[in-house]
Amino acid sequence: MDLFLTIYQFTALPLYGIPRVERKDYFIYDRRFLKYLNLLQKINCLYCAYINGLFAYAREI
Repeated sequence: MDLFLTIYQFTALPLYGIPRVERKDYFIYDRRFLKYLNLLQKINCLYCAYINGLFAYAREI
């Protein structure tokens, strides 16, 4: 889905004159720095941040 959205954004949006969406604005990985999380919880936070960012990115496109 991520690759499809990126390809779609670079091919279709310029045809319609729509500005590109900055991907970095939607993928924020800051919860992994919390000291009280163990390794499994940090991995889950990374996955959750990626999925939530991906859906927010898709919604914006």
